[in-house]
Amino acid sequence: MAGGALAAYGVGTSTGAVTFTSLLQATAPETHRGRVLAAFDMLWQTGRLASLLVGGLLSGTVGVHWVFLGGGIPLLAAAALGFTTRIRP
Repeated sequence: MAGGALAAYGVGTSTGAVTFTSLLQATAPETHRGRVLAAFDMLWQTGRLASLLVGGLLSGTVGVHWVFLGGGIPLLAAAALGFTTRIRP
């Protein structure tokens, strides 16, 4: 079960990253596209590192169960928002 959940999470985050990167490429001016994508990648990787740090500290304090629950609820909310929001080109 844990392996399936991890695989689903990986597919979801990878799909989100590809979608967001594609959106950046489509909307950023050609003259600034490299800088925009570099800034996005820097922020994305910094967020990943920060989440590892915060998750590790919190799991020692409140327990792993609560860390997973606290991380899962925003992911489900984002999925619900994505399914219910219509974006016009």
